[in-house]
Amino acid sequence: MVDVRAVVAQALGLSPESLPENANMETVPEWDSFGHLSVLLALDKVTQGKAKGMPGLAKATSVEKISALLRENGLNP
Repeated sequence: MVDVRAVVAQALGLSPESLPENANMETVPEWDSFGHLSVLLALDKVTQGKAKGMPGLAKATSVEKISALLRENGLNP
């Protein structure tokens, strides 16, 4: 199971505890366009390449949306 909040936090150089459950690009200053690329690369790594090319992932700009997409695509129970 992928802990999306922990992956996003690590990709942005933050501690998971400091990242709220409802974190998104609008509420986390570190989650800018470069940060989003880091998040996408980190997700690809933890899913062993299965997230690559997932429809909608590049536009998923919140922990909630990313989690939902991973569930919809069978990558997170």
